[in-house]
Formats: sequence, C-alpha cells, structure tokens
Amino acid sequence: MAQIDTFRKKAFADFVRLRYQEFGKLQGFFQRETITGNKQFFDFYDSSDMQERTQRASEYNYTEMPRKRRVISPRKFVHPELFDEDDDIRLMSALVPDSSYARGLEASMGRQVDDLIIEAFGATAYEGEDGTTAATLPAAHDISQAALDTDIIRTAQNLLDDDDVPMEGRVAVAPMDAKEDLLADTEVINADFNTIRTLVGGTVDTWMGFTWIFTTRITAHASGKKYVYFAHRDAMVLGMARDPVIKIDVIPERDHATQVVAKVTGAATRVQDNGVVRLEIDVV
Repeated sequence: MAQIDTFRKKAFADFVRLRYQEFGKLQGFFQRETITGNKQFFDFYDSSDMQERTQRASEYNYTEMPRKRRVISPRKFVHPELFDEDDDIRLMSALVPDSSYARGLEASMGRQVDDLIIEAFGATAYEGEDGTTAATLPAAHDISQAALDTDIIRTAQNLLDDDDVPMEGRVAVAPMDAKEDLLADTEVINADFNTIRTLVGGTVDTWMGFTWIFTTRITAHASGKKYVYFAHRDAMVLGMARDPVIKIDVIPERDHATQVVAKVTGAATRVQDNGVVRLEIDVV
C-alpha cells in the first residue's frame, strides 16, 4: 500500500472542507451558528410596542422584550471508505484536490447539510428553559394544493405578510417537480407580469419576493406528495459543531488498508414559526 504523506493528507482535507458549502444549496440563505456540547440553546427576541411618554421625569414602566428559546442537538454523519492494498492507483488519484472523488465527498457533505435544513422546516421544534416543550408549525401555515402556481404563492406571501415577516430575505425551497409547474404559469413567464426573463435560462430565480431554490433533496412523503417551503432567512438556524472532518489513516487490523472518513456534525431548527409556510403539492 502506498504511503500518504502528511502534506498530501492535509491538502486534500483542506480543499474538501473549503469547497463542500458550494455543493449545498441552502446553508448560505439561513442563519448559521457554531454549536458545542450535546445541546445548544438559542435565544431569539421578538418586537414589542413602544410606550408613549406623556409626563416629564416620570418613572419608566419596565417591560421585557418577548423572548423565545429553542434548542438543537447536533447529529453526526459519516462516509467511511476503505482502500485495500490493491487500490494504490485508485487511492493516489482520489486523494488529489479537485479530483472527482474529492468533489463526490464535497457533494455528499453539502447535501447532508441541506437535508438537515429541509427536515427542520416542518419538523417539531423544542423550546423553553429546558428545551422540552414541543412547538409545531402553525396550522394556518400548513397549506395544500394540487400544483404550484401564482395564486398559492400569493397565499403563502400573504400569510407571511400578515405576521409582519420582512420582505427582504424570503426564500422558497421547492422540489424539481415544482419548477415545471411554475414555468407553465403564464404570470411567471409573461414579460407583461414581471421584468425577470425566466425562460432565458429555463429557470426561476426571483418571483413574488422569494428567491427560488430548486432541489432534488425534497422527496415524496408517505402520501406520495411533496412539500414546498416558504421561509424567511431569520426563521431557521443551522448549527454546525465544527467544520467537516476528513481523516485518512492506515488501519493495521484491516490488512493495513487505508481508511478515508468524512464527518459532518450539525443540526437545524425552526426558530420563528410564523416565518415558515409549508405547501403540500401533488407529484405528477
């Protein structure tokens, strides 16, 4: 088995760590925090009404800003692989920055982080001082329709508007199936309705105040339908325990095969329930 020097190991690991975020579509759109330990609490504050001062030098009536505490527990995901003594050529070509093997690891890690965010959009969150109180998506924010179209997007938009969710920073995360629905909508593709030429690139970037992200990571659930998520960037938090870890070691117990392990540790949660709308659509 060929010996892998320390410099080569470090160069490969550093390259993969730096590049993996490019293969994840979602993490750059939402809050990201560093987490430590088995649990991490996040405190988030809502707005409150100001008090009018009607008398000079009068005492203040102190009030607390509304506060919500959410908790996440990091989860660890790994990709372990062994290269035996007959794999020298394959191993040496794999452990090169920008190799197809490196890009495969980067894509695997980036997709895993996307999966954490997608799962958290509609999952039960946990809040309170000890993080054991369940918080679910509001029923009014859980809607359904056969297909994605302008009318249902407007419904999602109005739900966010009614809760004073800021316009800037709104994101729509949809399965690939939904892109065909959207591109079949006259209001999306007709220049009379918008100034963005959606069909020039055959896709949709921004529409009705949402930045659109289409992904293959949203899969059909038990009823055979899929979800589209409308969310504000401050409504979700991605917590990463550390940067991805790449370990390359020779394992004597496995006939001195070389072990390559990629690790991602993190979790995500919804921190503002009124900042997320979940739409269920049929899958054709």
